[in-house]
Amino acid sequence: MNENLVLDKSFASASGVLLLRNGEIVEFFPQTSNGRDLGLSDEIVLTKAGEAELTEALQDFVAKMKHLNKKMDEDQREIDSLKAESVKTLNRIETSLKKLEAFVK
Repeated sequence: MNENLVLDKSFASASGVLLLRNGEIVEFFPQTSNGRDLGLSDEIVLTKAGEAELTEALQDFVAKMKHLNKKMDEDQREIDSLKAESVKTLNRIETSLKKLEAFVK
């Protein structure tokens, strides 16, 4: 199993820093002095191996998001198709009810 550890600084200005592994929160480090006590600076320095691992993780994430978007588009087309069928069925029912009302009157 490929484990990707990522230090997420997106919450650094708010309350702390998250350590993520494969999208799951591993640990939360509370922010006490802008992260300097955690060894964080404004610059993120990655080794070549870390950069390659991060690139792979991001590419995997992008691929998964593209697949998810494609699936959502397919689902939306199916929903739209079913909605159109429902409108046609409702129109037929309303037409039939009007004909029945004409017989009753």
